[in-house]
Amino acid sequence: MAEEAIKGTVQTIIFPRNKQVSDFHVIALKSKAGEDIVAGPMFGIRVGDKLSVWGERVKHPKHGWQIKLNLYEKALPATRHAIIDYLSCGLVKGVGPATAKKLVDAFGENTLDIVIKQPETLATVKGISPAKANRRCFDLCFGTKIQ
Repeated sequence: MAEEAIKGTVQTIIFPRNKQVSDFHVIALKSKAGEDIVAGPMFGIRVGDKLSVWGERVKHPKHGWQIKLNLYEKALPATRHAIIDYLSCGLVKGVGPATAKKLVDAFGENTLDIVIKQPETLATVKGISPAKANRRCFDLCFGTKIQ
């Protein structure tokens, strides 16, 4: 079968359950065309995330039709509140709600662009040392290619 591309919002995380840690996820993704089950390796996925996914539609012998994930991309949060939530959700080691708020207070809706493209600029915020600003912990996982 041919690879499909779908854009949508994570409605449900089917697996893993109960906040288990796993790099393999099964999610229900709501798009304009309806709802699809997507299965494959994903990191840091939460209900409400906006995703673009690419993969093959396959029929699982036990669970039925689903998209076998080849690639996904997570849309960046765009509002101040969403950026604070995103940065403080545990994806970035050492950044909790207080630090995330400081960063967004300093850089506004450009915060994630600065985190990605100009991490040294983060050191201008009180409490962020140059060493912390340049650590790889600020390399956020917005999507991953599966080999």
